[in-house]
Amino acid sequence: MDINPIPVTCKDITVELDSTGQASIPANAIHLNSTGTCGSVITAYEITDSTTYQELAWLPQPGSPIPAFDWNVTCSDLGTRRVRLRAYDSNNQWSICYATVTIARDVSNFCKNPTIALGSTGQYNLSTSHIFDPNGTASCGNIAGVFGGVDRTLMTCADVPSTTVTVTVLNAGTGAFMGTCQSTVTVQDNLYPQISCQNTTVQLDAGGNASINSGQLVPSITDNCPVPTVTLSQSTVSCANLGPLTVTAFVSDAGGNTSSCSVTVTVQDTISPVLTCLAPIVQLNALGNGSITATDAATVTDNCTVFPTVSLSQTSFDCSHVGTPVPVTVTATDDQNNQSTCNATVTVAAPIAQDVIYVNKNATGSNNGSSWTNALTQQQSALEAISGCTGANEVWVAAATY
Repeated sequence: MDINPIPVTCKDITVELDSTGQASIPANAIHLNSTGTCGSVITAYEITDSTTYQELAWLPQPGSPIPAFDWNVTCSDLGTRRVRLRAYDSNNQWSICYATVTIARDVSNFCKNPTIALGSTGQYNLSTSHIFDPNGTASCGNIAGVFGGVDRTLMTCADVPSTTVTVTVLNAGTGAFMGTCQSTVTVQDNLYPQISCQNTTVQLDAGGNASINSGQLVPSITDNCPVPTVTLSQSTVSCANLGPLTVTAFVSDAGGNTSSCSVTVTVQDTISPVLTCLAPIVQLNALGNGSITATDAATVTDNCTVFPTVSLSQTSFDCSHVGTPVPVTVTATDDQNNQSTCNATVTVAAPIAQDVIYVNKNATGSNNGSSWTNALTQQQSALEAISGCTGANEVWVAAATY
C-alpha cells in the first residue's frame, strides 16, 4: 500500500482578462509536474488562497459528487495573488505546493500585425511603430498604455512567412506592468535569386544513361535568403538525347521567388562497343576456298547503337592458309564513331578428301563438285580444284556445251 503522497510542483502563471474584463482559471492550471509510486497519479486538484484558504477552484476525480468549478476572475482581481494547490492522487493521498497568479488586463488592441519585406541581407529590424498602437486601451477602465518592450525586433529568413513577437504594455500613468500582447508579423521575401548559367556537356555511361548535375548548369547563385532550391526541366538523358539539348533551370527561394535560365546540354556517347573475338574454323570447299563473316569472328554490343558496323581485315581463305592459324583484326564502329578492335584466330581446314570432281552446267546443288547433285557448273573451276588441295585426280563432266 502506498501511504506516501505524490510530490507536486507548482508554476507561476499570468492570466489576461478578456475584452469584457473576465477570465476563468481551472484548478490544474498551476500544476507543473508530479511523480508518484506504485502507479499512483494525480486525479483531483484544489486551489485555495494561501492566506485565507478560501477555496477558489476545484477539479475532482471522475464520479465525484462535488462538481468542478473554475476560479473566475474579473477586473477587481487585477494584480498578484499567492495561492495554494492541493493535489490528490489515485490512492487519496495529497500534497501541496504554492504559486503566484498574476491577473492582467486585456491589452491585445495595443498590438499591431504588420507586413514587412526583408532586405538584401535577409534581415529587417522592427520599430515600435510597426508593432505597437499608442491609441490602444486596456480593459478594466480603458487605461492608456505605453510601449514597454518586445521580446525581439530582428526578423530574418527563418521567419518567412510569418512569426509572432510578444509586446509588453505598461500603464501610461503609473508605469506599472499591465500585460502582454502578441503581434503577428507577416515576413515577406520579395527579392529574386541572382543566378549565372552556363552550357555543359555530359557523357552517357555504359548503360546509355547520364544525370545532369544542376551545379554544372547553375554554378553561381546569390540570394538574401540562403539555400535556394534548383530544379531542372530534365535531369536525366539517354541515347535518345544525343546531341544538343535545351534544359531550363529554375532557382526558387523560401519566399517563393523563382529565377530561371535555359542552357544547352550537349549529350555525348564516348563509350566504345564491347567486342569479343572468337576462334572460327573455316572448312575449305572442293575448290579450296572458304570465308568468314563478322558474326563468325566476333560478338559485339554497344550502349547506344543496336547494330554496330563490324569489319574484318581478312574474310577469304584458300589452301595456302591450311595448317597455320590466321590472325584476323576485327573492328567494331558505333554510330558515334567510337571503335573497338580485337584479334580473331582463324583455323583453316583442308577440303574434305574426294577422288572425283563432278561438273554439270545444269546442276542446282551446292556447286562444290562433291557429287552430280552438287556438281560444279564450270570446267575451269574443276581444273582449279584439281590443282589445289582437294586431293582429287579425276574430273567427270556431264555432256553439254561449256
